[in-house]
Amino acid sequence: MAEKILVIDDSELVLEWTRLTLVEAGYQVEISNTPFGTQTKAARFQPDLILLDLDMPALDGNQVCEMLKANKRTKDIPVLLHSAADHERLEQAAEQCGADGYIAKAEDPRELVEQIQNFLNLLAKL
Repeated sequence: MAEKILVIDDSELVLEWTRLTLVEAGYQVEISNTPFGTQTKAARFQPDLILLDLDMPALDGNQVCEMLKANKRTKDIPVLLHSAADHERLEQAAEQCGADGYIAKAEDPRELVEQIQNFLNLLAKL
């Protein structure tokens, strides 16, 4: 069975590009253009990974990640922050909110897939 990824991003363009890229790579993907309802969606879908945009209006990725990690139904789902922010800001944000890691938004679909595959492979070894 294909690994499942939940993608949360306020940009419809980024969501669709990411969804198509990951589906073509063999993942089962659900998307949401709003951070609201993420806990419910994650608890229902039970993804192997949540790819979470850092900068969203009203509720940023840090806050969403903190809520996911505090919820007993979603706390064990790995969360990767996904942003165009610089490396230092991403690292700091991931550490602050309890994310399992981060990846920079990439223009090359192969780079996105490779980073996700590497992360999921690391998790499988733990």
